[in-house]
Amino acid sequence: MKKLLSIVLALSMVLGLCTVGYAEDASVHEDETLGFTENFETGTLNSKVWKTNTKTVIVQKEKDGNAENYAAELKNVWEGETCSASQLNFVSSNLYTAVKERFIIEFSVNFGDMDSKANLPSVYFYDADKILFGESLALVSYTTNKDGTGKISPAGLSESGLSATKTVNSGEWLDIRTYVDIPTRMYSITVNGELLQAEDGSTTFILFNYASDRNKNINDETAQAFCDAGGYVVPLMQTSQWYSKNMVLWVDDYSIYTDCNGCAQCTPVAPSINIENGAKNVDITKTFDINFAGSYDLASVTLNGKKVSDSELTDNGNGSYTYTPASVFAYDTEYTIKAAAINKYGDKAETSATFTTKYAYNMAEEDFERGLNNNKWKLSVKEPAIAEVTEDPKGEKGKVAHITADVTTHQGGQLMNDNLTLGGAQMPGDVVLSYDLMIPVEDRNPSAHSSHSVKNLAPHLYCDTDSQAWIMQMCDNAEDESIFRLKVVDGLNDAGKAAYSDTGVDIKYGEWFHVDLVINPSQSNYTVAINDVSLNKTFNLASTFAADKISRVRFQTMGYYGSNFNLYVDNIKIAQRIAIAPDTNGNRGCYYGADGSAITALDPENVTYKARLVNNAPTAEKVTMYFALYKDGGTELDEVKVKTYTVNPGEYADIEESFAGLGEKAYTHTIKTFYTSENMVTPYRKTMIPAPVALESATK
Repeated sequence: MKKLLSIVLALSMVLGLCTVGYAEDASVHEDETLGFTENFETGTLNSKVWKTNTKTVIVQKEKDGNAENYAAELKNVWEGETCSASQLNFVSSNLYTAVKERFIIEFSVNFGDMDSKANLPSVYFYDADKILFGESLALVSYTTNKDGTGKISPAGLSESGLSATKTVNSGEWLDIRTYVDIPTRMYSITVNGELLQAEDGSTTFILFNYASDRNKNINDETAQAFCDAGGYVVPLMQTSQWYSKNMVLWVDDYSIYTDCNGCAQCTPVAPSINIENGAKNVDITKTFDINFAGSYDLASVTLNGKKVSDSELTDNGNGSYTYTPASVFAYDTEYTIKAAAINKYGDKAETSATFTTKYAYNMAEEDFERGLNNNKWKLSVKEPAIAEVTEDPKGEKGKVAHITADVTTHQGGQLMNDNLTLGGAQMPGDVVLSYDLMIPVEDRNPSAHSSHSVKNLAPHLYCDTDSQAWIMQMCDNAEDESIFRLKVVDGLNDAGKAAYSDTGVDIKYGEWFHVDLVINPSQSNYTVAINDVSLNKTFNLASTFAADKISRVRFQTMGYYGSNFNLYVDNIKIAQRIAIAPDTNGNRGCYYGADGSAITALDPENVTYKARLVNNAPTAEKVTMYFALYKDGGTELDEVKVKTYTVNPGEYADIEESFAGLGEKAYTHTIKTFYTSENMVTPYRKTMIPAPVALESATK
């Protein structure tokens, strides 16, 4: 362990049996009492400390670049058929170290040639009357591998029954620190500053886990008595022929600390991340709360192995951080976040969480927490109107878009997405457009209640060749000035202007509300859900779209009203209603051979179609899939298989259908797949056989 303070101590051990000289540069941890330390720099074993019959010798062993460093060499010594163990054991009179709450043993070790394993350090336990009630009990195990590496693990298990391992290289110095908490019978281990952690996240292990098997003097009753009353420990380093016939290791910088109160600066607590490891369907715009549980000289976070920038971490104080990624995650992608903490003693604690983002085929998704995505959106305004990204005045949603209109100059702000093709093909089929809106209280217009003043709300839709006017209106309520009524466009009136239908939904000024629009461009109609409640009606757009896709969406205010107008927008999502989620190569639906590998030509033996359907709409969707086998270059339908799926909102269904034993058909036929849903057009229908033919064949 790195030495942090230079001290020269002369302390008496608990019984006062001997005085031990302490080497300079010994490591002192906050709120700990240094009970013993040894760095072997005298070049000999101190006979007042160590047993004289030990086979251990002191040799020069390079450490930390110091070729003249001294260390204790322990190895099994064979004399004919007899093997003697080497030991670092206190003199027979023993140097008891009193413990009541906690103690720490730390040392450096270098493992050499070894057949199997080693256990160290071991500890003798004495009760409060200094009577030995437990033989040596190991804390740390080292197991060698054939490839020159080894693994460090606790001798005990976690409370869940799991262990932890860390792979290390033989022939390298390791700094090992064991922290034992007597009252809880638990202990932890750090190796080179890294806290050992089991798969379930456990960082503590049971002190007397194997006591009943290995040591008949320690049982639950005696262990509990020791933990309740405290007692004494005497550590031991030794080799053993029971574990390895050949065994050699070197030990240096050996220290014992007591009276530690378990402060965070002393023992790092593994950081926590507010996401479950293995989580699925994580929102691509998610932020993360990370707690390091203490003050650290260094705190770092990585995403898929790359360190996140300081600008992505907000320091909340007390070891708490908020991680806001600079860019949104990709859909259907696995990510791993790791958080590491290093305290002032060089001890490191680390945790990680792996998760997978949800499936979706979205053209845009914006929550403004990272500012404005200039690849998708832009703000347009002429003063004194406003178009900006700012903090939610209600303090509920973080950053939001704010646009205003000015009645005097007739200027209005705009939040524009003028090219949905950025980042992908234009969106076929039905489109889901969802967003949050808020009209502040100061936009109430009491003087206009009697006339039911009207203001148009976002959004404004465009197709390739024709624009569409407003979707939604608000009007003041004559009976209650605290609310306004929502109306939505429903075709054209006799004068050829937009007609609006009353939704029957009242919204309070100053409260956020959520809107879901499911738009069918080719049929020029749409459905509406307000605050997740469907209006159960299909409304008509106020003009006919000339194409089957939407190319632009704008949120804007107009300055031709009886007052100024503020509009706040957040959480905008534009997505295909029912989508085949793309695979990692961007393909939406793949053909697989019998062995599961992707193919481009049909297999005479078998071909399987696999894909994933995603429902981005606010209601459940019943989807019918058609798997069509064609002959004569795709002009004549030979066979069609039909399956129906119900996909819940925001969820997906995995689909699969097989054509087995195609034989010669594999050389003359093709397979196409498509799907339909109630009240929606068939996505990609321009490249598929017309739906009526498939339906007719399916019913024969």
